[in-house]
Amino acid sequence: MSSKKQNPMDMLQGLAGNFGDEDLDYEEEYFDTEPHYDEYGNETRPLVGRLLLRAVETQLADEEKCGYVREAYRKLQEKGYFKKQAKIKIEVAMSNAIFEMMKYNVDYSDDLYRGKIEEVVAEPYHPDSVIDFETGREHLFDEELQEIDDLANDYHGDSEKKAAAMLKDLWPSLKEYLDDNYCRETKDGIVRCSLDEIAQHRSFGINLSNVIRETDILFNNTKDYDYSITWNQEILRTFRLDAQDRDNCISAIGEALEGKGEKEKADAYYRDWIRREPDNLNAVQFYVLLLEMRGDIDGARKLLEEHLPDDDRLDPSYTPLYERAEDFYSFEGEKEKSRHYRDLLVELEKVRINSRKSQTVQPSKKPKKIYPNDPCPCGSGKKYKKCCGRGKV
Repeated sequence: MSSKKQNPMDMLQGLAGNFGDEDLDYEEEYFDTEPHYDEYGNETRPLVGRLLLRAVETQLADEEKCGYVREAYRKLQEKGYFKKQAKIKIEVAMSNAIFEMMKYNVDYSDDLYRGKIEEVVAEPYHPDSVIDFETGREHLFDEELQEIDDLANDYHGDSEKKAAAMLKDLWPSLKEYLDDNYCRETKDGIVRCSLDEIAQHRSFGINLSNVIRETDILFNNTKDYDYSITWNQEILRTFRLDAQDRDNCISAIGEALEGKGEKEKADAYYRDWIRREPDNLNAVQFYVLLLEMRGDIDGARKLLEEHLPDDDRLDPSYTPLYERAEDFYSFEGEKEKSRHYRDLLVELEKVRINSRKSQTVQPSKKPKKIYPNDPCPCGSGKKYKKCCGRGKV
């Protein structure tokens, strides 16, 4: 036992340096040591928590010496924790070790730290118990993402071009951060987080999903078609997207091919999509829209009517096709047909409302926040601000 109590920050430095040759760099810009507070006076970027997390990352970076720490990191991901959650679980073990060192005034030992790590690994899987927090890196990303979001929604001048240029510059470092924190590695491969999961576990900054969902067509709008293809492929690889977000990205690639003037490639792309996913009517309605925009009205009509059901079925999966039919026939001056599909959409909405009423509502500890650009929870496929949130946003 030591005769003199150790400084907890020295203990932290010792834990971090136990596996690495370099000391923690407290001066790095992204690892800001200044405290930050919310409107209620609560510290949103706690210094000790950030230093502990950085210490864990320092250990994990040294594959040769970190041994049991990396093994615990792997086991936590296999249990279901994504990478940042796993790091925070190990951080808890580190803080418990420091607390015991201070309580009993003992020096650091591998056995003590290893025991604390084994304790957190043995705990039942409970992801909601892991509180995510900002380390400083997120703060810098959030500032740029907020500016990109503002510019992307300002349709004056060259705002969209500025937003596209900023996003292109930011993406490599943001992608690296997401790969290091918001996915998990298992024996079966990498499991990606959904946009909603990331938003749910981040209690700080802007909604990342808000920006990603706004940018599927950003590079098409700025006529940077090659990067639009690259961008949407990256988004498809980086996140586990819900059906609507995924289809938006897939369609944006086809639109980019069309924008490049490669019409035959665009046609082949959409036909292959429909062939691979014959029950995905989003693929059909996106291709119909592209043919309309191209001016191939006969082709759009043929494709649309090939996939419209004969019996006017009230099946929610037909919603995107009915919406496309309503718009198509209205634009072509066929008002009766357009009104027919509008009436079907009204009936489908009634079915959805009655279905929601008949479902047992389970109590929720914390209602999920709906952002303006999120898909509307009613299931229409439209953005919240253009559907049930109209007038509320």
